[in-house]
Formats: sequence, structure tokens, C-alpha cells
Amino acid sequence: MCDAAPQWSLNAIQRVKKNIGKPIPYVFPTHHHRDHSGGVPDYVAAGAKLTVPEMSRDYWANIRDAEIITFK
Repeated sequence: MCDAAPQWSLNAIQRVKKNIGKPIPYVFPTHHHRDHSGGVPDYVAAGAKLTVPEMSRDYWANIRDAEIITFK
């Protein structure tokens, strides 16, 4: 999932699971503003791996139970 708007995250997680039959494997927030990343904890709780640029890993490290994948 690209971006994680908090007002849509739970609905998106449920719809993907219902219609595709699989969980969302990754969440890619484009940046840290709440309207793009506020739902990240919901995706992580549903099993998505958090994928972020290497330079921002420390910022995202506070997301509880997140498996963080980084890229350059």
C-alpha cells in the first residue's frame, strides 16, 4: 500500500482481505505527514512490513512491532 491515510487504513485493510483474500504485505509511506502516514500502525498490526528509505529508518523505529525494510 502506498501511503497510509488514517481515515482509510482500516477500511482498505478489510477490503483487500475480503476481495483479494490476502493481507497487504507492505506499506510504503511517501513521507511522515499524518495524512500520508497516520495509518501505518494499522497496516503493521495487520501484518504489513513497513518499507521506508534507509535515511528515515530511525524516524519510523517507534512504530510498535514494525518489521522495517529499508532501501537507498
